[in-house]
Amino acid sequence: MNVNWEGDAAFIPDLKTGDFPLRPLHPRKLKCDCEGAEWFIRPQHLDGVRRIEMELHMPPIGGPVNRRLLDYIGEHYDFEIERTPGYDVKGVMGVLHAVRKNGR
Repeated sequence: MNVNWEGDAAFIPDLKTGDFPLRPLHPRKLKCDCEGAEWFIRPQHLDGVRRIEMELHMPPIGGPVNRRLLDYIGEHYDFEIERTPGYDVKGVMGVLHAVRKNGR
């Protein structure tokens, strides 16, 4: 898929959740909308990622919540979670906007 974002243009291959840590892509930005599979991301997968835009889904659509991932983001990123009031069959949802603290 061809992507243009904040003045950067790139071809981005589609990845399956299981491929993410195995591919040597070294992304600087992570945009994640994967309907609950975001909790499979491990802190080491974010090595070198400077910016994250990610939907966060709570059960029943997502989960269990990965506390290690949230703790890592809280320690290494300045972030906010834009909460979406969606207490329906899809569960509670929010959008994480994060920028790495040290700029790397």
